[in-house]
Amino acid sequence: MSEKEVTPYQVGGLPVSQADLLKGLQGYQQTITDTSGFAFFKLHPKDGVFCYGAEETEIEKGSLWAMNPLSLEHGWACWHEGELIGEVMVPFMQPRPNADSLPDLGHKWVEQKKFMLKCLDGEDKGLEVVYKSTSRGFANAVKELTTALIEQIAKDEAHPVPVLTLEVDHYKHPEYGKTYVPVFGIAEWADFSGLAPAEPDPDPAEPEPEPKAEPEPKAEPAGRRRRRNA
Repeated sequence: MSEKEVTPYQVGGLPVSQADLLKGLQGYQQTITDTSGFAFFKLHPKDGVFCYGAEETEIEKGSLWAMNPLSLEHGWACWHEGELIGEVMVPFMQPRPNADSLPDLGHKWVEQKKFMLKCLDGEDKGLEVVYKSTSRGFANAVKELTTALIEQIAKDEAHPVPVLTLEVDHYKHPEYGKTYVPVFGIAEWADFSGLAPAEPDPDPAEPEPEPKAEPEPKAEPAGRRRRRNA
């Protein structure tokens, strides 16, 4: 990836350097990234397919995804019969809420990790998604990723954004059999410029010229499919 100018993030209205980010990862507080309105991302544990959104669209194999280190959160989630009935999350740089402080919803609270990804190439380029899970496999993958993140910032604070390849591994679960888990391969490290929002239209009021004819709908690319819930 070509060298780009570092774009600082804003925290409390003030710019934050990569050095400040390193301090934050080692214990300082940070603002929570607003993830409302973004598609949810997940790995199906039974078939090892990464997908996103309500229609569970598969990602393009081999695509690259940038993980926003400022979006890391940890906390708790409470599920009942496949429905999320409670969630308490805080930035990664804050201590995880104590389990004793969680409200009694009549069902078990489990640990959850969360962060945001942005696709950098291919069919999903520019797509931003929220990846969160309570699975042990996801927690282990996030632990390895954050360890690499801290090591990277310590030696090259100008490039704290991991560009990931999304891979899978599997193990034999004693109850559920073959179960897939995520593996986050780091293709390279980048600055924050790849995570910046797209530039707005300089003249959004100017209408586009009318097309002469309706274009033919594009066929679904090979290897892509829409998953359907059973």
